[in-house]
Amino acid sequence: MAELTQKTPPGDRPAPDMQGLLGVLGCALDMTAGIPEVQDPDRAAWSIGYRPVAGICVEVTLHDPVSVELLERIAAALGGGEVRDTGTVSGAVRLHEVAGRLGDIPVRVSGWVPLPSEREALLARLAELDAREAAGDAGAGVSR
Repeated sequence: MAELTQKTPPGDRPAPDMQGLLGVLGCALDMTAGIPEVQDPDRAAWSIGYRPVAGICVEVTLHDPVSVELLERIAAALGGGEVRDTGTVSGAVRLHEVAGRLGDIPVRVSGWVPLPSEREALLARLAELDAREAAGDAGAGVSR
């Protein structure tokens, strides 16, 4: 497994060679071996690079619409991070991303999540309102 730490401040460390960058990419691929969606070159694009200020960075972009659960699985495999909605919408999908760390190396995974149907959005809103009402009733000591 390649060394995944960058203890030296970015401006003081030498730029890695391609072998070092590919070693980091290999580690990321190994860590996500159980997730076929990121292993398929028709569905995912991996990029790794070096920026003098930021150091090494890894990015994974999933092309096909994906679920938030899949993004969470990928994030967990690569060291955590929270899925967030970027606000970017294209047609019937919305871009979500996860920023995490692979050792000391920043990793960003992004994917297009389908927008909920009108019915799904209404059901989710009703469930949210019911939960809020139940929490309010529990706080006030009201039983149903």
